[in-house]
Amino acid sequence: HVVRDALGAAKAQNPVGQILKVNFPFASLTQKLAAQVLLYRLERGEDTALDIAGLRLLGEAPPVVKAARPVPGHAAGLTFKAFGFPECHPRGIYSYGELRDELPHGWVQIEDTKTQGIPIQSGFSGTAIWSASTGALTGMAVARYKKNPDAKVAFMIPARALAGIIKAT
Repeated sequence: HVVRDALGAAKAQNPVGQILKVNFPFASLTQKLAAQVLLYRLERGEDTALDIAGLRLLGEAPPVVKAARPVPGHAAGLTFKAFGFPECHPRGIYSYGELRDELPHGWVQIEDTKTQGIPIQSGFSGTAIWSASTGALTGMAVARYKKNPDAKVAFMIPARALAGIIKAT
């Protein structure tokens, strides 16, 4: 949905092959790089829930950017951190919490368990969920629980599911 929103309604009907601008905030908040959409899956079914896009940079990545090392699984109770851009934080802010259990459709529930802090919310969609204990990519933020605005519950697509989709494409 992030790619769809970035492209606008006309181009979002068939995003594969479209070009958009991305940035790497720890390299530069202002440098925009061109990327092409190689993969786009938005499916919501009884036993599936996918909302992913795969992009390829059309130029060189900044020197500080390194490939993420994914964790093949996740363990409930491990801590995570994520960096996002909610509306009131245009320079970005971290969210911290704990990984919970996998749901029947493949998403993993994640929660901010602290009294204070920034939970995963709008502006974190598509961001990496990092295992704080291993320093590796454990998943991608995909949604937050919206029925109760006070709940600090969100969801991620685990890294192993992302890897499986990429291999199948």
